[in-house]
Amino acid sequence: MKKLYFLSLLINFLLATVQNGGWTTEEKDVVPQNKKCNIERHDARELTQKEFLKRYAYSEPVIIYNVNNEEFKTLTEKSEMLSTWRDVGVTLNSANTYSYTRVPTTFGKYIEEK
Repeated sequence: MKKLYFLSLLINFLLATVQNGGWTTEEKDVVPQNKKCNIERHDARELTQKEFLKRYAYSEPVIIYNVNNEEFKTLTEKSEMLSTWRDVGVTLNSANTYSYTRVPTTFGKYIEEK
């Protein structure tokens, strides 16, 4: 019975991983959405490039939804990013202005050890 339960959990985990491009976020790391976002939203099918450049590109934030960008989805899948960037050097640093600790590593080590 325990083996069947474990197998069921493993399958659910793997399906969730595949459906999210190979990326997972632990529940404790999900940002709660208690407050309504005050950033304007636009449907990509109705927002022209001219309007975007004139109004948003350099001046105010916007959330664009219904974007069909299969190339971006493919390029940002975990397996694709690791195959492209695994051995590229990165330097990890805190967002704190006064942090002087810098940790050199590779993109692959950072992603796989996280």
